[in-house]
Amino acid sequence: MARITILVLMMIMMMVKIVVIDGEDTNDVYDPCSDAKIRKSDGFTFGITFSTKESFFFNQTQLSPCDRRLPLLGSGIAQLAIFRPKIDEISLLTINGSNFSASASGGHMVAFAGRKYAARSLPVFVADNTNIITSFILVLEFQKGTLQNLFWKSSGCGSCSGKSNFVCLNHTDCAIPVSNCKGLGSGSIDCNVGIQLAFSGTDKNDEVLNSWGFISSSTSYFTSFSLNSNLRAEMNNLLQTTIFQQKFHRYQTILSNPIILILRLAHSKASPKASKPPKPPPIPTPPKPPQKPTPVTFHGETWEDPYSWMSKLADKVAMRHMDVCMEQEEKYTEAVMFDTDRLQSKLQSEMASRMATNLSTPPVRWGPWLYYRRVEEGKQYPVLCRRSASLNEEFISYNSPSAGFDYNAGKRIEQKLIDYNQEAERFGGYAYEELSEISPDHRFLAYTMYDKDDDFFRLSVRDLSSGSLCSKPQADRVSNLAWAKDGKALLYTVTDNNKRPYRIFCSMLGAKQDDVMLLEEPDENVYVNIRHTKDFRFVTVNTFSTTYSKVYLINAAEPLSGMTLVWECEPQAHCIVEHHQGCLYLFTDAAKGGQSVDSHYLLRCPVEDSGSRTWEAVFFDELDFIIEDVDFNDTHMVLILREESKYNICAVPLPLPNEKGAVHFKQLNRTFLPLPTHVSQITSGQNYDYYSSVMRFTISSPVMPDAMVDYDLKSGKWFIVQQQNVLLERTRTLYGAASSAAANMDRTQLPKKLFPKDEFDCEEDRLWNDLSDFYACEHYNVSSHDGVEVPLTVVYSRKNRQCGQSPGLLHGHGAYGELLDKRWRSELKSLLDRGWIVAYADVRGGGGRGKRWHHDGRGTKKLNSIKDYISCAKFLIQRDIVSPNKLAGWGYSTGGLLVASAINMEPDLFRAAVLKVPFLDALNTLLYPILPLMAVDYEEFGYPGDIDDFHAIKKYSPYDNIQKDTLYPAVLVTSSLNTRFGLWEAAKWVARVRECTVYDPKRPILLNLTVDIVEENRYLQCKESALETAFLLKMMDS
Repeated sequence: MARITILVLMMIMMMVKIVVIDGEDTNDVYDPCSDAKIRKSDGFTFGITFSTKESFFFNQTQLSPCDRRLPLLGSGIAQLAIFRPKIDEISLLTINGSNFSASASGGHMVAFAGRKYAARSLPVFVADNTNIITSFILVLEFQKGTLQNLFWKSSGCGSCSGKSNFVCLNHTDCAIPVSNCKGLGSGSIDCNVGIQLAFSGTDKNDEVLNSWGFISSSTSYFTSFSLNSNLRAEMNNLLQTTIFQQKFHRYQTILSNPIILILRLAHSKASPKASKPPKPPPIPTPPKPPQKPTPVTFHGETWEDPYSWMSKLADKVAMRHMDVCMEQEEKYTEAVMFDTDRLQSKLQSEMASRMATNLSTPPVRWGPWLYYRRVEEGKQYPVLCRRSASLNEEFISYNSPSAGFDYNAGKRIEQKLIDYNQEAERFGGYAYEELSEISPDHRFLAYTMYDKDDDFFRLSVRDLSSGSLCSKPQADRVSNLAWAKDGKALLYTVTDNNKRPYRIFCSMLGAKQDDVMLLEEPDENVYVNIRHTKDFRFVTVNTFSTTYSKVYLINAAEPLSGMTLVWECEPQAHCIVEHHQGCLYLFTDAAKGGQSVDSHYLLRCPVEDSGSRTWEAVFFDELDFIIEDVDFNDTHMVLILREESKYNICAVPLPLPNEKGAVHFKQLNRTFLPLPTHVSQITSGQNYDYYSSVMRFTISSPVMPDAMVDYDLKSGKWFIVQQQNVLLERTRTLYGAASSAAANMDRTQLPKKLFPKDEFDCEEDRLWNDLSDFYACEHYNVSSHDGVEVPLTVVYSRKNRQCGQSPGLLHGHGAYGELLDKRWRSELKSLLDRGWIVAYADVRGGGGRGKRWHHDGRGTKKLNSIKDYISCAKFLIQRDIVSPNKLAGWGYSTGGLLVASAINMEPDLFRAAVLKVPFLDALNTLLYPILPLMAVDYEEFGYPGDIDDFHAIKKYSPYDNIQKDTLYPAVLVTSSLNTRFGLWEAAKWVARVRECTVYDPKRPILLNLTVDIVEENRYLQCKESALETAFLLKMMDS
């Protein structure tokens, strides 16, 4: 293996704007471990390093040179250069290390400033044994002299497009094959790494920074200069002799061959007054990708697709064109949003301040253990831990006042089960866990981690008694797990190449024999799923297709003894089987007596009769509410109920009064958990411990941060375990005194109605960190085009709302029967506090309104979803909730299809829209899928092979229904290379909208590319949200 040795010289030249500043330098701290404030006039500690994988984990955002994980000494480990720019000098402080082997260390390049900001280079490596990336741009963004952001920016592949000596990696970076490098291969190219520094924003005196510098590498520079003061003097002389000559300087100076330092310094004459910000550059015309019309014929119809080349992933020429187009899109978006840089920094600061600082989870008891996840300081990923419950009784006693959970208490032994930072090392610097199941005997942990290179989830089993990985089972493409045989056997499903779960295997831990395949479904329309019952007595196997849904039962004590069919119904029915003391409970929305139903219901059957499938109803058909979900423990059945827009949790003791036949729900001894009226969703926790009386739930609301609640079913007492206090910008860690006081309230009285009160007294409301005193949440029913009433939720600031003049943002999704996410989102507070209305349209096709609601908004009825959304938009304007011409749309994934289709139908209705990783090219994607599609995708959007579905898809597909010669609203489309809907979907739609519609520079159509790790990085999420919010604010003001 060839070893690549790169010695990198890193020098920083910062633009200096001459101003009159009273007083001396106030920041004389040169210790990077102590430096926290970063100001231009004071100087700041800054460094760049090449680090090993062991030193710096993927996606890390908190790092400093004093971090123990960043070794600064030793050959080939790390190379560090720390500089201190000041108003009159640039000081080289220290350099450690003399060698860097990219191939040995993985080539992770890290930049940091002070102890607060750090950024890791993207893509993941600087160099490997095959290619070397030699050009990097590091951007430092300031606001009034304080560093707000530090990130590596890709230079794109446009500069190397068509050059034989270069390749394009990850569609983002130019790289040089090692074979073309001088000294490393047979080529003549200098493969030393260069770093371009870009400074932007304002200094402490609110003057504009606008400077960049380029740092080139050398093979001998530090051996000759090292820490020699001559370097410092030479650099100072360079500044002194050039900075006063003229306003703009571009010069090239050879410091020491082959060191080349290129500086461009922008400054103004000495003045006590701050200069005005520069005028934004003229906005360029939108990029115009080349058109290559391709005829498409289907069902006797022919049409042309001018941008089909964008989806030809195997065509290298097409992909080089895409690289150029994406670089042009990036520059265009930057130019349009240039004048919002300060606003984006302010928004990002606002949003970051609302992030919960403690990402650790409160402990949950399961048997003799307390399980929890905690995040160690300076680490990106959590650690799964456990402690003995008997030694930590005070943390789970719910006594008042609570001590909270001390993760650092040294006298209590903590066992680390899995460190996901180490798992990131196993999986190329990326740690994403899909499944995690602890065995019922608490000895093993089975989990699946995403392998980014192969695009599947890999199964591992860890022995918790030793901490080592088991030799088996080890499997790829695993989609489900279920423990059996008291933890001695593990069942798992695997997927085919189209990600369809189709096989079930059983692995006996500790045995030498190979894993046994229990089931294989060769039919490509059949999907398989497994789960264990809460008491681990059975494993249920669900198979479903376009023609049927079936449930089988496996005795967990004898997993190889075969399967028993216990339920069969029509396709697309939801079926979950649970077991309680010899009785099976089935939660389903399958048809009754051949008649379809609109909501879920409960059936039960003795285990001994399950083979005959003689199921009986649990409740009489007299319920005036909907059962949204159900959970079980050894003594209770817990129902999540909804009546209109009101939710509640109801506990019913088990066993039921009669062993057979239906019971009257209102005659049962029920216990309710009182909730605020604005709750929009209740999610049951994992609740692993079947024999615990405490169950955990997450309560969500548009005007209340998510509250994690423990509910004691025996006593009726409840406790807020964790909830962020937005007003105080902090998060409750565990069991506040107020929630402990609430635990003493009696909840066992029978209510006269399903929900005892419409409103709760103020003192009780305060227990929830409820924000409804500051933000109102209103519910409306909007009549759609066919008379169907569509639920609309409206949220606004009571203080800042401008009646009839407020801008508004309308969210929508409407697909897969999924609930529209109406949880409190802290980033939306920036809009609410600026007088915006935030609304949510629960259109057909989504969830929360029954099975029929979903079916009436999918397939050939997809237009119902779009027209529902348009009706809600018009309602907001007609009722003076949102000002005309100030309404924006927002859609994520399939919600992007909804909003884009609504824009096609009613472009004058919207002023702007944000489409995040949207599904826009529906017809072509369903006809010729590039990424694997599942049967559920075709059921949702239609089978183009069916002529009726084909015509329906063609009517709503956003890419195929753009109105020509029409003024469209401003749209920001965000996409990524690693999304379910490919980048080409967004790029094709953007190009076609620009081609067909009327151009207005005040209504730009922008395409913004995000990096793949945004979903895993809260900081990057914050940055992206700031851009979206700034875009909306700018468009409403233009």
